[in-house]
Amino acid sequence: PGDPTWESAFIIIPYHFYQHYRDITLLSNNYLGFRDYVDFLLRNTDNFGLLDWGELGDWLSLNNTPTDLVSSFYLILNLDHLALYAEILGFPDDVAFYSKFAEKARRSFNLKYFNTSGYYSTGSQTSNVLALYLDLVPEENLPQVLSNLVNNIRNFSITTGGVGTRYILQVLSKYGYYDLALELALKTSQPSWGYFVNQGPGTIWESWTAQFYEPDGFSMNHPMFGGGIGVWFYTHVAGIEVFADGLRLSPIAQYMKKLKEMTVQLDTIRGFVDFSWLYVDANPNQTESSFAIFNVTVPVSCIAYLDIPVYQLLS
Repeated sequence: PGDPTWESAFIIIPYHFYQHYRDITLLSNNYLGFRDYVDFLLRNTDNFGLLDWGELGDWLSLNNTPTDLVSSFYLILNLDHLALYAEILGFPDDVAFYSKFAEKARRSFNLKYFNTSGYYSTGSQTSNVLALYLDLVPEENLPQVLSNLVNNIRNFSITTGGVGTRYILQVLSKYGYYDLALELALKTSQPSWGYFVNQGPGTIWESWTAQFYEPDGFSMNHPMFGGGIGVWFYTHVAGIEVFADGLRLSPIAQYMKKLKEMTVQLDTIRGFVDFSWLYVDANPNQTESSFAIFNVTVPVSCIAYLDIPVYQLLS
């Protein structure tokens, strides 16, 4: 077998087409293939009902995350997607069948990888991020796992590889660590996205540790590390959520106060969306209050909700 980490694109990417276009063609045309692939994964699970094999795992991470943990993460993600597709397409027996295996895999993930000291597996950033992304962490252990992740980032900066980097900013924002997420996104010393950009070509590289004039065989124009921060810009900094009849715009006050201004443009199935905001601090003498300006352009027949974080902006 190959590597579930890469092969899972076959199942996961069609969801994004459905999410943005509400077209079930990709789902219906490939459903039997999705099911065959997930059945193949299930036939090759270990005694925990997880995957103990793979090739690349958290590719080019700066600390050790077991490949089998990454593969098992994608097993759960694939099971969740397949159960969702079955629901969308009207296969209730498949919904029940694959949901049952997803729940079993969630329990097994904690049994196999959770350490009572409050971290997963080796304690790497990716190990904890993946568990947090899937809401696997028991509620009573959540503060400790978050604390271990945050302290690790503050001590060592970003060390995630190709998989963990996809989710780390979203996880930090999901749990309210907005300042830390923004700090990672704006950092310019190595390792960081800003370091890549400042070296000249403005591209995202394959390796955090590569040097522009000594790439050591690594790609210097590579999407692997770019996907996570790109998604995060749209979903968290801009706060855009796309749904069936339109979209919701929910900017986060902490990002507004730090960044001061933002403009985002999105071409949707219903037309062009243009959203921008400007935040101005109160002047030092407090003679003028802080204020924010929002500009929203949405297509005809599109429902758009704008959530303004008034209390957080004023506090």
